[in-house]
Amino acid sequence: MRKTIVILLLFCSPIYYPQMDKKFMELRGIEDSLSNTHLYYRMSYYTQIGIGTYYYYQNIYHINLSNQSDVFFLSDYRSGYSSGQGIMVSGFEFWNNDPTKYIYCGEEGPLGIGGWGYIKRHSGICQAPGSLRITKIQISAKDTRKLFCASTPYYTTYMSVDSGLSWTSLAPQNHMVVWLNPKNDELYARGNSQLKKSTDDGNTYVVSDAVYENTYAFSNDKNKNFIYRVAQSSNYIFLVSDSNGTEGSWVQRYRSNNKLFYSVDTSNSGHIYLADGNKIYRSTNYGQTFGLFKVMNSQLLGIYKKPATNHLYILDQYYIYQLIDTVSSIIKSVDPTHVSGESPLISEFELNQNYPNPFNPSTRIQYQISSNSHVSLKVYDVLGNEVAILVNEYKPAGSYEVEFNSTETRHGVSLPSGVYIYTLRAGDYFTSRKMLLLK
Repeated sequence: MRKTIVILLLFCSPIYYPQMDKKFMELRGIEDSLSNTHLYYRMSYYTQIGIGTYYYYQNIYHINLSNQSDVFFLSDYRSGYSSGQGIMVSGFEFWNNDPTKYIYCGEEGPLGIGGWGYIKRHSGICQAPGSLRITKIQISAKDTRKLFCASTPYYTTYMSVDSGLSWTSLAPQNHMVVWLNPKNDELYARGNSQLKKSTDDGNTYVVSDAVYENTYAFSNDKNKNFIYRVAQSSNYIFLVSDSNGTEGSWVQRYRSNNKLFYSVDTSNSGHIYLADGNKIYRSTNYGQTFGLFKVMNSQLLGIYKKPATNHLYILDQYYIYQLIDTVSSIIKSVDPTHVSGESPLISEFELNQNYPNPFNPSTRIQYQISSNSHVSLKVYDVLGNEVAILVNEYKPAGSYEVEFNSTETRHGVSLPSGVYIYTLRAGDYFTSRKMLLLK
């Protein structure tokens, strides 16, 4: 064990400073199988960890409105070092709107000088395509084992038929998926500066719109012939197709200098809520006309309409509001002393016993940290040799779970049966536990 002690003494404990400049950035909503609303929002802030050095965060949090829980969901951060080490979340999707079954993607590693793309799931190990960044991920509504993802800088679309565990590239090249229509599984992609669509899983494409522009939001209407999208050209424009995205059917229905956010009421055909600056507009005729619905005090950054109700959720830099009809109430605000989701119920550091134990070939390890810390979770053999690094990054306070697979070790060899030691270091906290591998 002497070697282990020597290794661990090399760690130093940095001094952490308060979190500053917290703001909301993004809002998304889904309805689970019981029609419970789940809101996902980003919060940006930075934490200084030394003179001239900081971590910048755009973490994602989850509010379950059925039980009023507000918890940390996904980590998105980068350090202030020149290499910009961190992880960026470009997109996340759910299987059947189940909040416990999700997949997400982005870029990790030295973001400042070019990291590498990743795809991760709620469980299981994904082999991401070789790319600098995975920018989009989409799940088929007809066959949930089928997924598509997009990558840059080569503008390539990949397909998975095993729920995201492995991926193969699609032809033609230079076509990057931007949306998968849940009504009919038609794939929309950016290709050669045009918006194109495919009816055969991305093997061939036809033109949907000869001018792609920078589209950043697609949606269906309850009436499956209507598709909506928002794009950025010289301004921000809201476009409608009344013919399932066929070429020549896209019509511009709204334009603004402000970035536009919208939500479709999927329980009512033609009902759209559009946020423009500090104003909310509503259309009941597929966007042909918009009427003023509500004026807020500040510029809006997200909007979600709960189907079959009069509930609307909106977000600005400092508040998340619920609107019932036009009466607004605050359901979440930026707290200057505490980042929501870093649960105040977690008052201590803890490393749990792995489960199952004994195990073969994999086991899961749960731990919790009571403050923002650089976390190191490693596995050693009884001689003190490091065999796996499970976690080595800065994390917000919260509870976490990781998987250790004895066939995926640091040196690429499967471990033999025996006793192994896993250690957790988070700031000044350090502890270890034993686990038994039996083959």
